[in-house]
Amino acid sequence: MVVMMLIYGVILGYAAKLISDGSEELLEIFPEYGTVIGSLLLPLLGAFPDGFMVFISGYGGTVAEANVQIAVGMGTLAGSTIMLLTVPWTGSLILGRTDLVNGESVDKKRTITGFRALTETGCTVDNDTTINARIAIATTLSFWFIQGIAFAHLSNPSAAKTILVEHPLALAGFIVCAVGFVAYCAYQMIVPKLAEKRKQKAMAIVKMKHEKAMALQVIMKLHNAANLSLQSSLMHLDSTKVVEKKEVKNNKALALGKRWQAKAAEKKRLREEAAAGEKTPLIESGEAPVGMFKRSISKQQIAQQVTKQEEEDSDSSSGSDDESFGKELFLAVLMMLVGAALVAIFSDALVDVITNLAPRIPFLGKNGVFFMSFIVTPFVSNASELIASLTFAAKKTRESSALTFSQIYGAVSMNCTLSLAIFYALIYFRGLTWSFSAETVAILFVTLIVCTFAAFTRTYKLWHAIPNVLLYPASIFLVWALETFLHWT
Repeated sequence: MVVMMLIYGVILGYAAKLISDGSEELLEIFPEYGTVIGSLLLPLLGAFPDGFMVFISGYGGTVAEANVQIAVGMGTLAGSTIMLLTVPWTGSLILGRTDLVNGESVDKKRTITGFRALTETGCTVDNDTTINARIAIATTLSFWFIQGIAFAHLSNPSAAKTILVEHPLALAGFIVCAVGFVAYCAYQMIVPKLAEKRKQKAMAIVKMKHEKAMALQVIMKLHNAANLSLQSSLMHLDSTKVVEKKEVKNNKALALGKRWQAKAAEKKRLREEAAAGEKTPLIESGEAPVGMFKRSISKQQIAQQVTKQEEEDSDSSSGSDDESFGKELFLAVLMMLVGAALVAIFSDALVDVITNLAPRIPFLGKNGVFFMSFIVTPFVSNASELIASLTFAAKKTRESSALTFSQIYGAVSMNCTLSLAIFYALIYFRGLTWSFSAETVAILFVTLIVCTFAAFTRTYKLWHAIPNVLLYPASIFLVWALETFLHWT
């Protein structure tokens, strides 16, 4: 079962990546609709894996089976929210930190090391990021619709009287969360700052992928040029006469002398052209000796080759823009559809595996389904977002930090509206029991601490990463302690 869980987890992680990549490609294809895509499509698709996992956990089977399996849904909801506020938050701070000058970070400057770095390096975000943190706090209030009553029935949450009271509140919670989700998306369209951040981040990721692909093509051309230079040195004894391989073999000493002569001439030519500001790219000459290869490749040459490659690509594709547009659009839609299909197919399988495996692990206790899903499913459904956030934070600029942390707080808001709305709907329409008081307290505990801090602070210092990352194991311990010693359910 462990192997099957790992396989399903990898497939779902790949599915989440397909959905993310497809939405980013769609944003690149339709940049003029960036606000709509950034405010509606990207957050919706980003929350889809978590939301569907919550839905599938309580949709099938009998009511008794659903009451057991829905613990996977709560584990996904709680684990995803808490993981986003701790693991990528801490990782982004560590990777994105720079020197602090007058209390604010300086882009791309990190000279302070040692213990001083704990208090003198960090990340500075913009005012919009603090607003997003406050919105995240506001969305957590939706948990109180049913949890306030649940506190009064901790001893017997499955009693008929308790269910009779809680179900209307679950319906009210569903309505409020649904309205909150629509309002949140509308807010981003009216005040499209976070949507613009998502757009910028997605475009930057696409640009990085494009630049890496272009750089790879340039490196391959330079490598081929170096191989050509080696062959030229062996096959040319002067600038005009081509010497047969047999002659080279019989005149090794002469060939070696000619190679060194060619090297000296090439050095002289490069010095003269550098002095004149007209250094010729190595790839064009095809004559540079092999020993000169690494020293001759400058950043300027690579930039020139990238520009040249882009111009060549532009010229070669000018006659087939419509065909290229159709292929890119088809590929983007296909990636999203395939990703969504994989999520739909394998989410149920993963829920079944966790439900059957968790009770067989003694140290997880009676709430093992929740603890296993708390740890496993968030990393599966948010793997691509986690990697993208860390990669983008490593740019070490204020803009990249603001984009990264705003995205984290935005994901929390989506969990507390869309995913929680799905959870409330399952409680009401399927007649399930709300027995997640300890888990709800853990969510509120971590969210209120991190987001309250972020709501009134624009500079995160490196030492803040230590208590932040400790909140992740602390939340697990909190749930265990409340259920073990206070018998909260």
